[in-house]
Amino acid sequence: MKEIKDSMEKEKESKIKNDLRINLMKYLRENNKIDIPALWFTGKHMQCKKIG
Repeated sequence: MKEIKDSMEKEKESKIKNDLRINLMKYLRENNKIDIPALWFTGKHMQCKKIG
């Protein structure tokens, strides 16, 4: 039971960090004059998805 709880906590933390990173990049792209590409990295090496 403890392993399941730990696994769920890690997954939850990972999702929160990922959502935070995505929202930060959106904010920076919208509010800064520098051009930040609209790419979202999935965490898998060298794979990415276009967003927006």
